Amino acid sequence: MSHFIKLMSFTVTLALVMQGLFFSLNAAERSTKTIGTVKKTQLDLAIQYARTGLVDTAIPELKKIIEVFPDDAKAHAYLGWSYSQKGFISGALKEFQKVLEINPEFQKVSFDFPKDENISPLIDEFTACLEDLINYIDAFPDGFEILAMCNLYQGRLTDAIHAYKKILKLEPDYDKNNPVMIEQAISEYEDILKLLPDSTEFHTRLARAYARKGMLDISIKELKSAISIKPDWIEPYIYLACFYAKKWAFNEALIELKEAKRLRDCISEKLLADAEQCVRERLFDKAITVTKEVITINPNNRKAYLSLATSSVKSGKTNEAICICKNIIQLFPDFIKAHVLLGWIYAQSDSFDEAINIAEQASLIEPENPELIALMAFIYTSGKQIDEAVTMCNTILNKTPSKKVEDYGWVKGNVPLIEQKILEVNDVLEIKPYYQEGHLCSGWLYSKNGENEKAINEYKRAIELNSDSYDAHLFLGNAYVQKGDIKYALNEYNKVLIILSKNSKDKITEGLTLLNEGNNEDAIDCFSEALKLNPESTEAYIQLADIYEKKGLHGISIILKSQMGSSKY
Repeated sequence: MSHFIKLMSFTVTLALVMQGLFFSLNAAERSTKTIGTVKKTQLDLAIQYARTGLVDTAIPELKKIIEVFPDDAKAHAYLGWSYSQKGFISGALKEFQKVLEINPEFQKVSFDFPKDENISPLIDEFTACLEDLINYIDAFPDGFEILAMCNLYQGRLTDAIHAYKKILKLEPDYDKNNPVMIEQAISEYEDILKLLPDSTEFHTRLARAYARKGMLDISIKELKSAISIKPDWIEPYIYLACFYAKKWAFNEALIELKEAKRLRDCISEKLLADAEQCVRERLFDKAITVTKEVITINPNNRKAYLSLATSSVKSGKTNEAICICKNIIQLFPDFIKAHVLLGWIYAQSDSFDEAINIAEQASLIEPENPELIALMAFIYTSGKQIDEAVTMCNTILNKTPSKKVEDYGWVKGNVPLIEQKILEVNDVLEIKPYYQEGHLCSGWLYSKNGENEKAINEYKRAIELNSDSYDAHLFLGNAYVQKGDIKYALNEYNKVLIILSKNSKDKITEGLTLLNEGNNEDAIDCFSEALKLNPESTEAYIQLADIYEKKGLHGISIILKSQMGSSKY
């Protein structure tokens, strides 16, 4: 009996312990939920403060949350946002870097900061314009602060971080606004303007100083004075746009940025026209210098980069031109003209593997581009694939029968001492004017030197001396393709096919004669040569297949028969 009571006592005790444990676990779970709820409520409230402009209230609340929950990315993001609203750049930078450390996904994904749907499109357009023009004011920290503000508004944390780093690199003590120094600067600039009232530079400096003091209306007035004195100076328009943006007047800011872009584009176009004139006058180094100036003014001007590559090619700086084209493709991956030019440079330098690679990349972008197809025709002929070159020419003529394909006959190769070699060949031709190989060599050298018209004349002279010259017609066809004269190129390539077919038939006749003489090995060489000249020759396939079958090499015979179609057997 006592044993039963002890057992019962133990059971009751165990039940009570288990019940207590259950209540403890349940309480802990409720406690965790309560903590989570409290945290969410506190964070939502702090975020609401930040969203409604009460950043001074939001900052201490967000700091408290981060003390308890140091890995809460949202709390760090809104603390950074609040700091940015107060102009505390180093604090904002630290918090946003922490956000990316906690959640690297925000390097690619936008963070959802508060947005005004009515003004968002304006900010998007303003940001794109400012990013395009920021190099004009790249020593102006306030400009990068405006850019960072817009990046944050768009949720682009990584871009905002880059802008903040730029600010602190330009001015490590940017957060510490020194009122005494600002007042001193304002006083000095005003004294200078009394002596030099038409100084756009000091009107601009004064505007920047007043902006640091927070007096944006005076800043705007000073910048308008600078613009009225010198309306074609770009920088004041950009400063003015930044100060309008600080006032949240994005319509006015965009107007100023668009005017700055218009002025920049006018200057760029004028400089590019000057560069083109320098190229026509063969002042290549000057053209390169002018074009580099355009790129400094407008780093996103694709035409300027292409002009720089063109000038480099024409001046004989082939390797430099290749580097420029690669850089263009890296900056503007869909810029088909850069791909085509690089392809022609490689082809003219006999680097056909590289040319093929570039052509394949370009075909993914714009497969029906006529300049690209012309380049591919040229590449095909380098591998003796004349039929494919003819197909390419017909493709161009079918798609753009009336359009003149762009001329790339000026692209130079990479032949050492080419000018000297041209002189030497021409000396030979003066002594032996009917030397056909000499005219072919001269034409080839002229082509490699970017002198397409001279090359064409030499090839024509070679054809006059021997109208059945396979090489002369092929080289002339290539020169026409380079020039963009596709009809003429097609005509020459068709002549090449006729000559190849005739030569192939001659080889077959020679091979049959050797077969009759019992000389099978030499006959094989003749039929093989016939197929090199004309891969479509059924007769050559038949003869080769029969020879190998009689030799007991049935595998080779079957392969040869399959190349011409099994229906014939």
